Amino acid sequence: MVCETIDFREITLEEVTDQKIAYSFAGGPFGSDLKASDYSDEGIRIIQLQNIKDGYFDNEYKIYTTKEKADQLIKCNIFPGDIIIAKMADPLARACIVPEHEDRYVMASDGIRLVVDENQFNKYYVLYYINSPVFRNQAIENGTGTTRLRIGLNNLRQLKVLVPSLDEQNKIAEILITVDNAISKTEAIIEQTEKVKKGLMQQLLSKGIGHTKLKNTEIGEIPEEWEIIALNRIIIALEAGVSVNSENRLKQQYEKGILKTSAVTNRIFNPLEHKAILPNEIERAEISPQKNCIIISRMNTPALVGASSYVDRDYDDLFLPDRLWQATIDEQIANSLWLSYILTWSSMRARIRDIATGTSGSMKNISKKAFLDLHIAFPKIEEQKRIANILSSIDEKIIKENQTLVQLKNIKKGLMQVLLTGKIRVEVDDQEVVTT
Repeated sequence: MVCETIDFREITLEEVTDQKIAYSFAGGPFGSDLKASDYSDEGIRIIQLQNIKDGYFDNEYKIYTTKEKADQLIKCNIFPGDIIIAKMADPLARACIVPEHEDRYVMASDGIRLVVDENQFNKYYVLYYINSPVFRNQAIENGTGTTRLRIGLNNLRQLKVLVPSLDEQNKIAEILITVDNAISKTEAIIEQTEKVKKGLMQQLLSKGIGHTKLKNTEIGEIPEEWEIIALNRIIIALEAGVSVNSENRLKQQYEKGILKTSAVTNRIFNPLEHKAILPNEIERAEISPQKNCIIISRMNTPALVGASSYVDRDYDDLFLPDRLWQATIDEQIANSLWLSYILTWSSMRARIRDIATGTSGSMKNISKKAFLDLHIAFPKIEEQKRIANILSSIDEKIIKENQTLVQLKNIKKGLMQVLLTGKIRVEVDDQEVVTT
C-alpha cells in the first residue's frame, strides 16, 4: 500500500494523462491486428517489447509496417516524447521515453502509451516513479500469469503515484537526470575503453611491439622472431576438480565450498560474484584456485565453453568442480598474465570453441589433449610481460570505471527511494529541505 506523505498527493496513474490528447493512455493492438505478415522493410517503425528497457530505449531491434497499416492502427500510434510502458516482465511495467528517431511509431501488442499532462506533471518525474520499486511492487501485486507476469491496461491505470508540487517534481527530475547523465557518460567511457582494448589485443597479441618483419604461419602473420608452439609446452599441469551432485547444491552466497562453473565468465577471476556449491563430502575436494594459475571452463554451454579467468591470488577456502580446469604455467618461459589474454582473445576463443564436442545443443566439452595441442604465437617472455602490462593497465581503467558505474547506480537507487516517496524533500524556491 502506498502511504501519503505531507505535501504529496496520491493519485492514480490515469490521472497524470493529458485528457486533451486522444488515446493518451492506450494499449497496443491485439495480436491478430498486427501479424508478422504486416511487417515490411520500411515504413512506420514498430516498438517491440525488447526496445523498452528500464528507463531507456534500446534502438537495436527494428521492424516496420506500412503507412497504411499504421493508419489503420491509429489508436496504437505513439510519438516521440511519449512514455511507453511494457505490459510484460522482465521487469514488469518498465518504461522509457519514446525517442525522436522517427516521426511516429506503432506499438506492438505489449506496449502501453502514456501521454503526461505537462501542465501539471513533469513527465520525467512520472517516468522515474513508474520505474521505482514502490510502483513496480504495485504492478507485480496486480500482475497475472505463472511463468511470466503481465499487467493489463485497466489494472495499470489504477496503480498509485505519489506527486508533490510541479516545482518539486521538476527539481527531483533534474537531480535524477543529472545522475543518469553521469551514468551514461561512464558507460560511454567503458564502451570506448573496451573498444581500445579490443584493438590493442588484436595488434599486440598477433604483431607484438615494434616488429617490422612478419612471417606467414598456420595461425596467420606473426613477427619473424616469434615461434609457434603448442600449449603443452608451457602448461605443466591441467587438472580438473571434484564431481558434485546436483542434490548437494545450496543457494547461498560465496563461502568455503566448491565453485559453480559460472565463476569463470570473465578474464579476471572474481568468485565473490558467484555462488558456491557446498557438497556433503567436501573432504573429497582437492584443487583450490592458486595465484598465477588460469581457471578454464572445460564443460559449458556452446558460448561459454573454454572461457577462462586469471587468478591473481590464492583461494585456499575454495575448490574446483570437475567442469573446471586449473592450468599451471611454466613461469620460466611463459607469463601467465599474458597467456590469460591469449586465451580470452576473440580469435583464440573461436578456435577453442571449434575443438569442443558434444551432441547436446546445450552443453559442450573440451578434451585435455585437444586443448593442449592448440598452437599459439609465442614471443620471448620479456615481450610477453610488456604486452601483459599494457593490457592490464587498460583493464585497470575498465575496472575503475565499472566501480564508478556501480556507485552511481547505487546513488540513483538511493535517491529514488527517498525523493520519490517524500522521505527527503528537495529545496524549492528558498524553502528548506524537509526530512520525514
